[in-house]
Amino acid sequence: GGNFGVIVRFTLQLHPLSDVYAGVRVHVPLGFGPFKSREDLFAQFIDKTLQGPDEATGLMVLPCGGPVVEMLLWVGEVEDGKAYFDSKAVGWPLLENSMGIKKYHSEVQRFYPPGNKNAVYQSGVLLTEVSEGAIAKITEAVSGQRAPNSASAIIILPLGGKVGTVAADATAYAHRAMKIWVLISGNFPPGDDVQREKVVQWVRDVKAEMLPFSHSAAYGVLSE
Repeated sequence: GGNFGVIVRFTLQLHPLSDVYAGVRVHVPLGFGPFKSREDLFAQFIDKTLQGPDEATGLMVLPCGGPVVEMLLWVGEVEDGKAYFDSKAVGWPLLENSMGIKKYHSEVQRFYPPGNKNAVYQSGVLLTEVSEGAIAKITEAVSGQRAPNSASAIIILPLGGKVGTVAADATAYAHRAMKIWVLISGNFPPGDDVQREKVVQWVRDVKAEMLPFSHSAAYGVLSE
């Protein structure tokens, strides 16, 4: 195609990482009284990561019909990371809170355990901003009324940071202004055609609903 190219050299600057402040927080999105809804927890996650310092990052998993899972990471001095995340809203009640000092390669990279035996159908969109409308669409898509099953999820991955400080035309990667990658992940048992049809339709419907907020209709993942 027109974007074909051959990479002949990589130049990488490596940074040592050993002990980091990181962990998982699993929230119950009750959404009444003092308890936070999915929308509230989503907005708080964006405040902690995307709108915070470059050292603060992570991802958020929104399982269909389930709890809200934050995976948080501070890439810097562990004392600074603890102070930063302790200063931010937690969002009670918590089913799990494993925040603490961890080894990056042996512990943080194993936040998501291997062994998913489901078949997967995925799509995704890139957002230049995270509006209230986009948050509402995403959280509604994983509600019990919309969910195709409990194995599917939407995963929120903050972008930006140092990547966003490079000019869009300086490298082959032009999407420097993107702030969020919304990964729509449908999972179903292999060979279950009924489940597959429901999951694929859900993924496609959610992507279609996210396109008005997205940077490009063409950007997705390999399942498409």
